[in-house]
Amino acid sequence: MEECIFTRGTTLGGRMHIYKGDNPRCKTSVRDNCVALFCFLQKFYNDFMFEVRVEAGFSAAHFLKDYNGKCENLHGHNYKVFAHVRGSVLNEGGMLLDFSKLKGALRTVCKKIDHTNLNDMALFKDNPSAERIAVFIYDQIISHTKEEGIDLAFKEGKKEAYLYSVDVFETVTSRATYCPCL
Repeated sequence: MEECIFTRGTTLGGRMHIYKGDNPRCKTSVRDNCVALFCFLQKFYNDFMFEVRVEAGFSAAHFLKDYNGKCENLHGHNYKVFAHVRGSVLNEGGMLLDFSKLKGALRTVCKKIDHTNLNDMALFKDNPSAERIAVFIYDQIISHTKEEGIDLAFKEGKKEAYLYSVDVFETVTSRATYCPCL
């Protein structure tokens, strides 16, 4: 049997083993897939162990200038926003990040655009798509928390808490996610 080069506990209490070379559990013809899976799992498990998520909402109007359809007309949404923070180091209180700090930052950002016409904000370049809104909220959370002395900026190899992604839902079935870490 080949040397086991990676063992990780699973959430169900089992063990996952990845073997160097031809894994006896993998057919030789898919060995490369097993190596790729190993690399993915190693990066996945080493990059973060915890994730916290908070949500907030806002209502706003917009229209999409370069869209050919009914969304080119002024209309509004009751947006829902999720902010995800990941990391592998807990603070002295056993938390990745205090929920109230992240929730406060997200709510502050959402208040800035609540009950506005998003097309009036130059930063959206007259096309406030859900994707551009997600980038705006992500950047604003980073700025707000930095002012509070919390650095949530992503850096390669960072183990402390970092803002992983922002989800913006226009409806319950339509979401855009901004995740600069990928």
